[in-house]
Amino acid sequence: MRNKVILIVDDNIFVRNLLSNIASNAGFDVVTATDGQDALDILQTESYTVDIVITDYNMPLVNGLALAVNFKMVKKYKNIPIVLYTQGNLIDYKDNVQYDVFDYIFNNSTSFKEIIKKAEELNELRHSREAAMKLYTDIIVELKITLLDLGVNLLTITGRIKSITSIYSKLNKSPNFLNNINDILGFRIIVRTVKNCYEALELLHKKYFYSDKRIKDYIKHPKNNGYQSIHIVIIGPFKKKMEIQIRTSKMHSIAEYGSASHSVYKAVIPS
Repeated sequence: MRNKVILIVDDNIFVRNLLSNIASNAGFDVVTATDGQDALDILQTESYTVDIVITDYNMPLVNGLALAVNFKMVKKYKNIPIVLYTQGNLIDYKDNVQYDVFDYIFNNSTSFKEIIKKAEELNELRHSREAAMKLYTDIIVELKITLLDLGVNLLTITGRIKSITSIYSKLNKSPNFLNNINDILGFRIIVRTVKNCYEALELLHKKYFYSDKRIKDYIKHPKNNGYQSIHIVIIGPFKKKMEIQIRTSKMHSIAEYGSASHSVYKAVIPS
């Protein structure tokens, strides 16, 4: 099994060498670039695959954000963990998160060892996500078979795998970063009636383990905006922890598109 390759990009040779030494001691194979343009040239090479990018934000010609955007445009790097850091307040998290190009931002109060540590965490998270992706289709099939065999009036099951950015944004304040991830995988079970929602919940309870403390019943207790659904976290197929939402087609159309959309949605999935 090969070591993970980390690309470190900084036009300051002192910072570049310091990060390289820390990463090397952590077990990474290190590739360095002197600036954003140099890193883009590395992006074009096929001699190796980069697993993680750590880059300074403020660089001439091609800054860290532009570099990250270019990496994400390459298919094999679409989900690569990218860490940006800056010596000042040059990055507005809320403005730049829309690009989905970075997973964590550091300012000048952060130690270089912490940057590498977060890169290691992101690397572990990436592997967890990739493992989940391999099981995604099989899990949907097993959930469908299980619910239909148990007599649930099922319309459909949809699913999603959260992006690294989405997961990390939610969990980066947790002291047990990788021990608390319970929603890399998420699935929506769409049924015909409210009664069917609770039937599905009961049957999932019998088939799979979940904690009563993790049940959120927004059908009995809707959110202020009218949102309704049952949320649970289960140990489901293949013993994977996953988030399940159970709702009717009407609830789903309102949640996704607003109340006015339900008449249109009924043409696709009758309630």
